[in-house]
Amino acid sequence: MEWNWAWDLLVMLLAVPVLWLNGWVISCYFPFLLTARFYFTIKNPQLCRLLLSDGFNRSGSTRTRLEDRNKMPFLGVVYYIASIFLLVLLWASGGAHLYQLWHGASWREVRGIAACFTGCLAAVLGWMALSFFLHIVDYGLGKALHPDHGAAMSIPLRPSKPAVKRTGMKNGICAARNRKELWTFLSAGAAGMALGILFIFLELICKLKGLGFAVGLACIGSGGYLLCAGWKGLLFPKNFGICAEILCQLRPEEQGLSAKEMLALVDQDLAYAVCFARGKALIGKEWFYSVNTMGCALIRLENIDKIERQTRNDRSMILRLKDAKGRGVCVFGVSSSEADAVQGFLKGRVPNRRDQ
Repeated sequence: MEWNWAWDLLVMLLAVPVLWLNGWVISCYFPFLLTARFYFTIKNPQLCRLLLSDGFNRSGSTRTRLEDRNKMPFLGVVYYIASIFLLVLLWASGGAHLYQLWHGASWREVRGIAACFTGCLAAVLGWMALSFFLHIVDYGLGKALHPDHGAAMSIPLRPSKPAVKRTGMKNGICAARNRKELWTFLSAGAAGMALGILFIFLELICKLKGLGFAVGLACIGSGGYLLCAGWKGLLFPKNFGICAEILCQLRPEEQGLSAKEMLALVDQDLAYAVCFARGKALIGKEWFYSVNTMGCALIRLENIDKIERQTRNDRSMILRLKDAKGRGVCVFGVSSSEADAVQGFLKGRVPNRRDQ
């Protein structure tokens, strides 16, 4: 199969998200890094979420501390600067390469900056591999040499106090989470379908022996599912996401509330909730909210039947609050003292609980 303009276009389009994803992964800041003294603080919250990751896994066992989540480590700064430079070269050479191929030149006949396209692509891939390797070295050696420098969010530097502060959230944490979930489903679904159409288009042009159709149909199927789920959330908001969690825990006299009213009901209770475990758990007068994005986020205090504690290999704990049917919320990456603080605060507020 000969190289043609479609491959140029695909490489140029995929270079941006792949470079960003690699940079997002290696831009976690930890105090124990060998280069921990050198970092750049990002003050814009949206830019911070876009460029920096706060952890490597969904369990939260290696999440960065709250006060470190706006810090870009030295390697991350170098990576993004070099990546922008390489991306400009790749797009410039790729554009010239695409132009000459479009006008009938063969792969061996391209001249000038277009001939540097493969070299730029190799440089991008090599830089990604090198930066990821340097990150592993920085992380591994730093953690081995400085284990007492505050490894992760799950291992605090000092025992936390029972009630560290009141949140004072006026905008509504549940309403914000519901909007974010809707946007995520809709945008991911649209992106999946667009990517599927692109692969089918490449199959028709480049003759990928059915691979383009297979990948395209898989992307369209998953994207369509996410898009339909997002539209379902728009059309039937009471049965989507966090609203569905609230709905199944409402009292009989509250069953007629709309989705906005349900969110407002819980947000009003959590507006001045007591904050535990560095913001991972919020406890209001009637509701318990977990910032964890895995599974359920809410449980009504009167529904808590059992509280379980599970110790992980990294000495952090998982706190599980379950109702009589075994459903409930989890708080990941808490220390023993933080779990004691949560259970001590709930004592007397949850008369039917059973601790394990």
